[in-house]
Amino acid sequence: IKNRIVNHPRSLQERIGPSEIGHDCARRIGYKLANHPERTDQRPNWKATVGTAVHSWLEDMLDQDNLSYAERTGTGEERWYVETKVNAGELNGEDIEGSCDAYDRVTGTVLDWKTCGPNILKGYRKIGASNQYKKQAHLYGRGWARKGLTVRHVMIIFLPRDGELDD
Repeated sequence: IKNRIVNHPRSLQERIGPSEIGHDCARRIGYKLANHPERTDQRPNWKATVGTAVHSWLEDMLDQDNLSYAERTGTGEERWYVETKVNAGELNGEDIEGSCDAYDRVTGTVLDWKTCGPNILKGYRKIGASNQYKKQAHLYGRGWARKGLTVRHVMIIFLPRDGELDD
């Protein structure tokens, strides 16, 4: 399990993406832009792995909804674009690309899934999403707009990693 986590493409990603570009720590962003090697002595990130698994399940769910949506509307068109690579622009000659969780063609909404524990959820319920998450969602929105799609809303959806969906 540990080997799979540390060798997953997400763990091996070296280029900065929308999820990191909005970090509040300018030094961290600078190190990433300078291609400074990251620490290799850290434990495998199990929480991120659980989040990746949830993303995969949600991708399947939206793919299934696409099939029924096409039938329900009689248009033959899909409603959702899921796990799609978008380009938010350039920084220091590097493309800022990331995989956006979902885009709803009907409402023009960008969706970004976040899984977290109960204490973190309580904090977000009180004060809202972090600046980093807000910037990430808007960068995905910019990426969709650069593809020629209308973006009316960006949405960060927090899902409990522990407990129940109603939490």
